[in-house]
Amino acid sequence: MLKNFSVSIELDIVYNTITNTFTIKNNAARIDSPNESKVITMHRVLQDSEIRYGILTLGSKSPIGRRLESDQDLIVVYNGLKYQAHTHKKALGRIDRLSAIIKNFQVGDEVKLEYNTEDKTLIIEKIDN
Repeated sequence: MLKNFSVSIELDIVYNTITNTFTIKNNAARIDSPNESKVITMHRVLQDSEIRYGILTLGSKSPIGRRLESDQDLIVVYNGLKYQAHTHKKALGRIDRLSAIIKNFQVGDEVKLEYNTEDKTLIIEKIDN
């Protein structure tokens, strides 16, 4: 019997220009099967543009980003409150209309994201480091 799997690998790499070396800072691998859970979880370190513009740029190849449809509404939950958000029309994996939530974060903050593919709900939780 054959099964199909999708493998995603995310690496945070630091390049030292003096020594010409790379260091892997963080890595995450995910294997998805056809019978996978309807809830997808990932972690993300927030970048300057996300804080500045009140968006999340998950990318089209991230575990959650590749399942987001473009130009669609979704519900985002943060601290028990629900907010209306929207995926970008062309930039796959980008979620807009998050200024009310993102103002609670700073560049470099780590968040845990849980996306329910059935009810299109994204839960954002700040990770204290």
